Amino acid sequence: MKKILYTIFLRHDTSCKSLTISALSQLLIKILYFVEDFISLDELKKYLQQIINTLPSNDKILAALKELEKEGKLNSKDYTYKIRNNYRKELERSFENRNFRFETVYKKYFKGTDSSEKDIKLWFDEVSIKFFSEYSTEWVYDICGKINDKKYII
Repeated sequence: MKKILYTIFLRHDTSCKSLTISALSQLLIKILYFVEDFISLDELKKYLQQIINTLPSNDKILAALKELEKEGKLNSKDYTYKIRNNYRKELERSFENRNFRFETVYKKYFKGTDSSEKDIKLWFDEVSIKFFSEYSTEWVYDICGKINDKKYII
């Protein structure tokens, strides 16, 4: 579930002015989703480094956490952080919606094929991850209006 959760519910603001903070805050909230209680900044940084193999500056991490707190997505006290229960439920609904979308696509296009549902679901997840790892920059620039003639080949 972790791998899937990291790939869904990722949104960028269309002005692109705070894309780094926005993307970082979304990774942080997903880390907090898997932690049941308050977690220290140092522990949070360890999880973050495991995911992205590098560590943003403390200023960027704190700015992202402050943005999440301002949006009502987390609680903080003495440099420890915890996802709010109502936002945890929102992420769970997003995961359920993702599963529903998969089921709909599977029934419409893949039911009755020789491949198992499990294999198709795995392929679906891998293709989504591959798309965003290959085209995320172009996709975001396109959304922001910085590339007018970019066509995606899938």
